[in-house]
Amino acid sequence: MKYKTRLLIDAGIEKLHVRHVGYDGRHLHSHIHLHRGQLKQYLAAEKDVQRKIAENDGCAAEIFLTGRLSAQARDFLACGTRLHPEAVLLQAARYLLTNPADGLSPVESVAIIDFSASGFCLAAARRYLDLAPQYLEKNPSCGAGSGINLRRVLEKLNITAEDVDSILQDYLGETGQALRYTLPVRMERCGVFSVSATVSDKNQGIPIEHALAVTMKSEATKAASRVPPNISRVYLTGGVFRWQFLRDCTSDFLRKQGIDDIVYDEEQSLTFLGMEALREKLSVKTNNVNRPVETQPEKSTQIPLPSFRELRECLTESGRYVNQQSKEEPMPAATLLAVQPVNIALDIGSSMAKLVIADAVSGKTIYLNCIANKGDALQTVRLFLKILQKSGCPGLPVQSFGLTGSGRYQIQRILQAVYPHLRERIFTMVENEAHVLGSMEILGEHIASLKQRGHTSVNEDCGILVDIGGEDTKISIIDLKAKSLRENAMNCKCSAGTGSLMDILRDLLDIPDVATAYRMAAGAPRAWRINATCAVFLMEEARKMQAAGVDVGEILASCCYAIVENMARTLWHQVNILPDTVVLLHGQTMQSDPLALATISRLATHCRGPVYGLIPPHPGYRASLGLLSRIPAGEGVIDQICTWENITGWAYQRKLFSCTGSVCGNDLMRCTRTTIASQQEQVPIKLNIGGCTSVNDREATRSSSDNNVPDAYRDIWQWITVRHPQSQSADRLVIPRCFALSQQAYIIAKCMELSGIPVHTDTVRAEDIRAGKGCFDLDTCA
Repeated sequence: MKYKTRLLIDAGIEKLHVRHVGYDGRHLHSHIHLHRGQLKQYLAAEKDVQRKIAENDGCAAEIFLTGRLSAQARDFLACGTRLHPEAVLLQAARYLLTNPADGLSPVESVAIIDFSASGFCLAAARRYLDLAPQYLEKNPSCGAGSGINLRRVLEKLNITAEDVDSILQDYLGETGQALRYTLPVRMERCGVFSVSATVSDKNQGIPIEHALAVTMKSEATKAASRVPPNISRVYLTGGVFRWQFLRDCTSDFLRKQGIDDIVYDEEQSLTFLGMEALREKLSVKTNNVNRPVETQPEKSTQIPLPSFRELRECLTESGRYVNQQSKEEPMPAATLLAVQPVNIALDIGSSMAKLVIADAVSGKTIYLNCIANKGDALQTVRLFLKILQKSGCPGLPVQSFGLTGSGRYQIQRILQAVYPHLRERIFTMVENEAHVLGSMEILGEHIASLKQRGHTSVNEDCGILVDIGGEDTKISIIDLKAKSLRENAMNCKCSAGTGSLMDILRDLLDIPDVATAYRMAAGAPRAWRINATCAVFLMEEARKMQAAGVDVGEILASCCYAIVENMARTLWHQVNILPDTVVLLHGQTMQSDPLALATISRLATHCRGPVYGLIPPHPGYRASLGLLSRIPAGEGVIDQICTWENITGWAYQRKLFSCTGSVCGNDLMRCTRTTIASQQEQVPIKLNIGGCTSVNDREATRSSSDNNVPDAYRDIWQWITVRHPQSQSADRLVIPRCFALSQQAYIIAKCMELSGIPVHTDTVRAEDIRAGKGCFDLDTCA
């Protein structure tokens, strides 16, 4: 019998790794390609190699495939045996127990951390069966801790992958160990949120190498923390470990756990080792290995969805989708010199900031502008005012400032110090409330219009407001009679249903800008259902579709549906959504049709009845317009000019400090914030900027002398805590309890008590989550 050569293919999300093994086990050649989704292009070259092998040997080579894109690769090659990536890694760990790498002695237990573009996977094996012989874990439903996420960080910081270790050279090796130990770690952060945290750090003045080091150490810790206890040797493999800094951070963590034997797989050969071991174990028959497979296009196995063109025609014709956006251009900034006194509204969001200037007498909007918020609210405001200065507007007779967004409190204090004559006219508002006020009148008018057109069942008691922002998504129920917010839900730990995903996909698929991406999605002839619970996993699905030859427009349209599906799964069950209700669609993302149409379609399915979508004029500015509507009429006119130079030329000192997570409740969270101080103004000022909404709200409450609003969440928590059973019996049933499930925990506990079972209702703490991860599959995403 003639022995065959073997072609081993590891088709990953970003890289294609191919090894040709001779019949005697020799490595004939090995290639690594960065395919950027063009998998077929590189596989075609390998197919030519396969053909030449067959001609020389007289028989075709055996082909084995693994990796996230192995199905697409086999479809193209039309032959080969697929091996599950996790099974391959676990088999490699088992093999290394008895066959250690050259120069290494056998050990009792081995673990492998494979850290690649699509995330991390950890496999471990032990020699003795009484100690749990094997262990396998990967990031289950969250892509935080993935190579794609780290690549996104580098792009935001304008750093190439080749320059990472040179930028972080002071942190490398034994000489940099002390510096590495001083770096904080951000734990349990969504991958997309960690990108924004890194950019925020940089824009607060933190050295770029420090900002990058903190994020990369945090991502490494997410994988290293999953290694089970009492492991003798750990192997590091995967493309992410090509950076010495990642290897050093992982080694630091493992050594603190008592693991000193750490080996780096520099040749990235452990996957192929596992493939060979698994091939032998499965005893695959040679005559079946390369039998042609009857391939089906990837699209045929997916559930089709209507194109956005079809959806728009259907919803518009039935009166269920109205887009009131105007094509009118705002007045140029130079014309502001000729207007009456003005009011200014600022909405400083997580990724974008909006400025609206309105005539204080007529209320007419006369200027709008939107810029990216790089994390420092003060610098963002200064940039707005510099744009006005360059346009020939050095200042205006401002009557009031309205502020919303995460940076509202800091900017309020700065404006009050710089413009003391407006101290009582500079106010803040919660963003949700500002959005409601921004479209309340339009909502009432649209309901009346629908009734006139025969939609007599339209809900006149409440409305729905959906705001898809860059990194947060909110759904609110508006009480029309009380003209206020009734219910609200917002994502807090996961970005899977937010607008930032389209920006990430744009880069992944090499599209020039987000607007082009939305246009391509809107023009796609069809879409396909994607079941992805995470932003990073959604990118993985997009790459799979690209490798299968799906049109890029169809991929983007499918992802728009997926973004809304993730939002529906995580948020909508938290509020009461009724059919026949008008849905206001806010946010910069609603300037294009796809997300808006997908939202209306999914809401109708959710509430099992029609809903009526409405995109108001300037959907991205509705919170700012809501601020302006709050300003009372009839106040005396202030003629004094607010000169922008007082802000843009304002001198202050900056000092960095670390926020330990005491407010957000995660004691492992470390966010770098900035203290700014100035003695320049009549009233000296010192305040902290940056950080999350929770810490800014807490500081604002403490600094306000007239704010005596009670902490409702704390009061409810404490009220129900004393009513929960807390048995100390040795055979008690422990029921974990968190705030979102307080009512269910109480009911279940009482039912168990009535059945004679001793119950202890336990409050879950951060250390409980960390300790439990070694024993359970815990999903900490919101």
